[in-house]
Amino acid sequence: LCDWSSDVCSSDLGALAWMATQTRCDMLVVVSEFVGYLAESENPTVSLLKRINKAINLVKEADTHLVFKPHGIAHDKLAIAAFHDSSFANMPGMKSQGGVFTMLCDIDDLNIIQKYPAKCNEAAKTEASSSHRMKFCPLTITSSRVKRVARSTFAAETLVAVDAMDKAIALNGMLSELLHGDPKSYRHPASLFCDCMSVVANCQVTCPHQLE
Repeated sequence: LCDWSSDVCSSDLGALAWMATQTRCDMLVVVSEFVGYLAESENPTVSLLKRINKAINLVKEADTHLVFKPHGIAHDKLAIAAFHDSSFANMPGMKSQGGVFTMLCDIDDLNIIQKYPAKCNEAAKTEASSSHRMKFCPLTITSSRVKRVARSTFAAETLVAVDAMDKAIALNGMLSELLHGDPKSYRHPASLFCDCMSVVANCQVTCPHQLE
């Protein structure tokens, strides 16, 4: 690509990144990948520009949107759940990708998820009535490259888990300030969920081994 084409790519990716962080969370991974190619490659090819144009057409044609409905959860029942995951060295430049999804939910539903993490809907029907539906409200959705170097899947998962914990604590403080006037009270329980059993096992160890 010439300098003019590279500038066009940067401009288009900037617009896509803004849209992805605002309303089109389905484009977060795509934009992150394209930014990686543009940053890591010394001589970006025309194929990158074609892929960016294809992504722009997808944004224009796909009818994708977020719907926020009243959750109806009592203030004393509010809890925060943060789901996180990572992919090790799957992005340009052998970078790792991490995603975090945080939401408000009912503490009773949070207990059901913790009890049956793999079968939330089936568990809800078993624990409650057959018409029970979990109440939740999405708060944040992020997907970006892990900023630090990860040399293993466990390292990548741990770094994203720390990021998810930071977000959960910050949201807990904001929620406590809004409802109780004290941002440091952290009155609402927060839980992290991931599919990496190594991270879960090490979080439950009182004193991890020095190598871990």
